[in-house]
Amino acid sequence: MTIEMLYVFNTDKVLVGRLRVQHSTPEGYKFQYAKSYLNKSDALAINPIHLPLIDKTFFSKKGFNGALLSFNDALPGVWGKAVLKSINGRALTDFELLLQNQQDRLGNLVFSTEKEFPNILEPRNKEPFKWKEIIEAKGQFERDNSFSEKYAKIFKQGSSQGGARPKLTVLKDDELYLAKLPSIRDYENNAQIEHGTLCLAKKVGINAVDSSIISINSHTDVFLTKRFDIFETGKLPYLSMQSILGVEESFEASYGDFALALKRLNRGRDSLEVFKRMVFNALVSNHDDHYQNHAAYFKDGLWQLTPAFDIAAGESNRRTLAISAGTQGDSKHIENIISESDKFNLDQDEALSIFEQMRDYIENNWAIDFNEAGVEANVIDSVKWAILNDY
Repeated sequence: MTIEMLYVFNTDKVLVGRLRVQHSTPEGYKFQYAKSYLNKSDALAINPIHLPLIDKTFFSKKGFNGALLSFNDALPGVWGKAVLKSINGRALTDFELLLQNQQDRLGNLVFSTEKEFPNILEPRNKEPFKWKEIIEAKGQFERDNSFSEKYAKIFKQGSSQGGARPKLTVLKDDELYLAKLPSIRDYENNAQIEHGTLCLAKKVGINAVDSSIISINSHTDVFLTKRFDIFETGKLPYLSMQSILGVEESFEASYGDFALALKRLNRGRDSLEVFKRMVFNALVSNHDDHYQNHAAYFKDGLWQLTPAFDIAAGESNRRTLAISAGTQGDSKHIENIISESDKFNLDQDEALSIFEQMRDYIENNWAIDFNEAGVEANVIDSVKWAILNDY
């Protein structure tokens, strides 16, 4: 039976609104806040820019686009959809996907077919982990798209996360972590590269997630990072760069546009940080940079940037940027990087100075920092082409 309506709650078990199929446009959806929610003095908009707290129906023409992009943030990525397709024997609809593995998804939205808060708790993957067996099961899935019942339960945890890389969520020391696993299609050690890149990002003053590496054998590692959106008080509301900007394609908006959008939400407290992340991604040739890899969460009473995540040096060998940086679009030229400095509350001299400071530090220290982070010499050698490429 096709699901045509979902009730939307937050993790405080408060009814927020209803999400429905739009029958006049079968591929479209519509959302309306519950009047009881609009009447709450402490109600928080799902998206203050595109889904403000008003009594109206918000529409999309196809899928979760336009005003409804915020719900796209709650959908699993390529890997999660593949796992859930295998477990269920068919591809799931968007509404069905929203009902899967709700305790682990980013953000604080919960969906139900009934007008009551659902039971979303499932057994967690806990230590000790038999990583070798887990990686073997993952490899088998990549080859023939099937899991045994035991591993289907394990890999379902993490299926609500975005991205294409194999992953699962694990409970370690009573705290939730995301584990990224090597793929049989990898030609380099992505776990070490991502960990090294994040450690380098911290050294140049970027607020990045904490990460670590679990060594399985001489050529296999697991990348582990603590979930940044979960606190003792619960899960935090979450919006991707894509849903904040209300755009779908990578060159519809720039980093500067993101900084301006955030300025509407927090008076520019993150403008400099956005600029530094743009510069860093250019300096390390992070070409897997996209609108889902930047986000804000509602913390301490305001929307603010989450710690930086999903940054890896040398993702593909293209010579342009993955997100537009300035008046020349995806050009890596310094002139383009600083061309929209005013959007970051900087003049061009200030922007150039920050760029040069970050570039100089990376030039002199990146290999040392990678080594101190536990990245092996051959992995450092494999990624050196990407560091300061064209700079």
